[in-house]
Amino acid sequence: MSELNAKTFSCVVFAAVMLTVTIAVAWSRPVHRAYGAPRRTGFVIDVNRAGAGDLCLLPGIGPTLAARMIRHRDAHGPFERLDDLGSIAGIGSRTLQRIEPLVAPFDPPTARPDTMLR
Repeated sequence: MSELNAKTFSCVVFAAVMLTVTIAVAWSRPVHRAYGAPRRTGFVIDVNRAGAGDLCLLPGIGPTLAARMIRHRDAHGPFERLDDLGSIAGIGSRTLQRIEPLVAPFDPPTARPDTMLR
């Protein structure tokens, strides 16, 4: 009976070691995000007029950042240049580089929405 217990114990220890090694290897791998270069979409987004849904189309901008952008825009007026977005918590230089090709030029407020399409 003790030989059976020893084999069972050995199997349990071996399984625990293998599980620990597997978890350690999985956690040590770097996380790769599929961002890449922004794709040409055929449209641009006017950050001074866009709602949260449209802002979320920009790479790296989710519902939280979209809400921050709208609150900032409502409190401080329209964004005058792309760098103004960098003053919003969570939007850094990398995000600005990724969204730059997809953001409409910062024209005067008299620009018509139909002129924003490329």
